[in-house]
Formats: sequence, C-alpha cells, structure tokens
Amino acid sequence: MTRRLTTDPITMPDLPTRVPKPRKGSTAWKNRKTLGWMGESDSDLYADLRRYREQEWRETAAAYEAGPGDFANAWHYLNAHPIFYRFQTWGATDGLPRQHERHLISEQGLDRVEVYPIRVDPRTGRRHRKARHNTTTRLFFEFGPVAWADTSDVNFHDHLLDGSATTYEKAIVKVARRVHRAYGNDRRNVPATPEPFKPAPIDAVATKKKPRRKKH
Repeated sequence: MTRRLTTDPITMPDLPTRVPKPRKGSTAWKNRKTLGWMGESDSDLYADLRRYREQEWRETAAAYEAGPGDFANAWHYLNAHPIFYRFQTWGATDGLPRQHERHLISEQGLDRVEVYPIRVDPRTGRRHRKARHNTTTRLFFEFGPVAWADTSDVNFHDHLLDGSATTYEKAIVKVARRVHRAYGNDRRNVPATPEPFKPAPIDAVATKKKPRRKKH
C-alpha cells in the first residue's frame, strides 16, 4: 500500500476576472458578436469559474496526496495541475489581458505529458545499440511545465524528471509523484524563463572506438 504524501500548501495564481465593456471601434468591439459580451455579469461569471476551479483543484490535490499510488488519482492530478495551465491564443482579440480567467485552459494537463514505447534490453532497461538485444518494451515519459511569458506561453521539457515504467498506469503514477516532488501543488516553482537544455550527443557512446590491444 502506498503511503500518504505530505500535504503541500496551495497558492493559486491571482488571475483577473473583470470584463469591462469594450470601447466602440476597438478590436474587442469589432469581435463582440463572435466572442460575446454580457456586461458586468461576465465579471461575475469568471469570478465564479475561478472560485469553482480553485476549490475543485484543492479537492483533487487532497485526494491525490491521500492515495498517490492510485492511477485515477494520479491521472486527475496531472490533468488539472496548475503547472500545465495555459491560455487561449485568441486572447488578445477581446481586449482583455492575455492572462485572464476567460482565456485559461486548465484541464488539459496530460497534453503536456508524453508517454511513448521503446524496445529495450531487459537486462538494463535501456535501449541497446544492437537491435537483437532489445526484446522487451518499456514506456518512457517526458514532460515540463508551461511558463507564462508576456506575449505567449512557453512549453519546456524538464529533462531531469524523465523516466520510464513497464505500463501506462505505472508511468502516470510516476509522473504525478515527480510533479508533486518538484513543483508541489501550484506554480510557485515554475521558472519565468526556462533555461535552455543542451543534451549530450546521442551517438557519443555508440561511436566511441574500442581501444586497440597491444601486441606482445
């Protein structure tokens, strides 16, 4: 049985919810029929949506921490985690700030988690350069949070948290555990600007020449 995780405090991003009436002639005014505008009731709507979203996330995080080994808990935890929050690309057309509750995409976190199968050597769990040794399949995963820049979102790969598992369910459970350990339950540990990652050459080991034996 998987032990309960230590409860991590939650500080949610303070996104604006107010929707002012668009000025006549502005881009938002021209797009008002497409995007819709209901006056001050819009502000109430997005304030309610933010409150419901935050409450649901606290319940999801609490359920995960109580049972981190459960696949369903891990799946829902990842899908709704704030580190994967991003914003609609059409946000600038309605006259609101890009980072506004109206533009938020909050329950598609698993789109940022890539899980893929690779044939590996069962003795090492890694891919052997000689294909005949790769006789079993492991599921490898990689992911990273979404950084919020001024003009766009930046998706980046947190390569230090890469890993693998024998099944999809185990992979998702592992990813959730690593997200909780590295980022907690909110966005406080997400860097504003991701550092560039320069991987070592993949063929470095494969192309290394064997030392010649000395003749006696």
